[in-house]
Amino acid sequence: MAEEDKKTQEAEKATHKLVQAIDQDPYNVDNYYQLGTILTEMQSFPQAEELFKRAINIFNDQPAKVDLLTYGLGNVFYSAGLYDEAIQAFQKVTDHQLKAEAYLMIGQANYAQQKYQQAMVFALTASDEMPQNKEPKRLLADCFLALGKFDQAEDFYQQVLAMDDTDLRALFQLGVIKFTQESPEAADEYFNKVKQLDQDYYDRMQERLSDVQRAIKSKDQDDE
Repeated sequence: MAEEDKKTQEAEKATHKLVQAIDQDPYNVDNYYQLGTILTEMQSFPQAEELFKRAINIFNDQPAKVDLLTYGLGNVFYSAGLYDEAIQAFQKVTDHQLKAEAYLMIGQANYAQQKYQQAMVFALTASDEMPQNKEPKRLLADCFLALGKFDQAEDFYQQVLAMDDTDLRALFQLGVIKFTQESPEAADEYFNKVKQLDQDYYDRMQERLSDVQRAIKSKDQDDE
């Protein structure tokens, strides 16, 4: 609780500074983006949405700045669980570099709605545009896993680990895949790595493993 209070105080302090900075220089787009991002992280979604929309109107004749702010607005909607609105915002981004990030977020929004095929299309595009970014590959792996295509999922999770061998989600999901394939030793190898890196994360994800166990048990009973 003390750690959460500290983070809240730091966020509020940063918010106050950025509000002052905007008052002093109302045409610095980065201050609006940073403030909107902090408000989003604080889950102050209505305030963040209002800020980004107001800023978009201020910079409406500067396409690059509008793209940045529109991307920020999309993140607000995504974080608030308004996935259709998020997709609409991200689709408006035209800046080449930001567009790749926007494709990834459209993929994430589709994944959150269990539209895995659509999510894969945007994840593949984002991966082609950002080959050194692990996030699109992890999303592809998540989609394949959700569709029950374990071999393809494992391949993409391994690609993620090749880029970052401490990626908690890739490690845990590989453990889940090995578990479903009845390879307990291989599964434990991945699960133990997750525990060593972040016990709290492992504890939170245990429910995922419990769901898999229940599904396997149910399938076995149906087969009998």
